[in-house]
Amino acid sequence: MTNKTYANPHLAGLAAHYDAFGWELCGNGKKAALRAYDQTNDYRLGTLAVRDMPRTADMPDFMDCLAAAGVSEFLLCDRSSGLMDALHYLLAEGWQIHGTYENRDRGASLLGLRMWKGGEEA
Repeated sequence: MTNKTYANPHLAGLAAHYDAFGWELCGNGKKAALRAYDQTNDYRLGTLAVRDMPRTADMPDFMDCLAAAGVSEFLLCDRSSGLMDALHYLLAEGWQIHGTYENRDRGASLLGLRMWKGGEEA
């Protein structure tokens, strides 16, 4: 794996806040974003990797959290049965697929799609 880690002050601050004051008031969508942030650093990746997309009902909270954190690109690495629902939601919200992602380091395979949203090519 690369030696990079993903740093996002907004997501780090949210995680620290909920660690200090409890996770009871944290919505499921925001929890999914913070879980992705934590997992991304476990994988030591330089781009946010989302392995577990939230349920469709929790997607607005998830998207709001990513927007507040300034996230305009992430790796969609979910393999759940709800993946197609998540893709349809993301595409309807203006996200685009910008290729594939593959990482087979350390014996664990991480496959996904590069998701991007913004006005200019990254």
